[in-house]
Amino acid sequence: MAAPVTETAQEVPKVIVHHLNNSRSQRILWLLEELEVPYEVKKYQRASDQTAPPELKAVNPLGNAPVITDGSLNLAESGAIVEYIIQKYGNGRAQPPESGKIDNIYFTHYSEASLMPMLVNKIIFRVIAQKSPFFLRPVLSGVFNTVSAKMLDPRLKTHAEMVSAHPQARVFTL
Repeated sequence: MAAPVTETAQEVPKVIVHHLNNSRSQRILWLLEELEVPYEVKKYQRASDQTAPPELKAVNPLGNAPVITDGSLNLAESGAIVEYIIQKYGNGRAQPPESGKIDNIYFTHYSEASLMPMLVNKIIFRVIAQKSPFFLRPVLSGVFNTVSAKMLDPRLKTHAEMVSAHPQARVFTL
């Protein structure tokens, strides 16, 4: 009869997710959970001027988040992080079938290059009005609401129609 094997508790290497409040870290955490990759979260708080603290800038000089540390690798940009995690830890999971690879490439880059700038503009327009001196808020709100309604909203509608018309588009309801 063989003697029972006793395993020593070895530390499993963990991906460290550097999370800055109001950033895109959530998608990285979701992916790590889905792929059952061990990870640790290091939280950072924005300064009052909405910039990253020096501790995060020590990890990524730009102060952007999310950033992951995997061994000696520090990697920023959520799209790059997603691709890296899928390639390294996915074991064939979280990848499109061969027939969907071109759409995956297109929509990955489309979302960051074409769609996200318009969404960020909408946020900036709202924040500028909210953070401006009290007596300027009504004027700035009116200006930015008009700019948004005439320039951004029609373009966002066109984008939504294009995405919805895609043959693989699916409607998800909560």
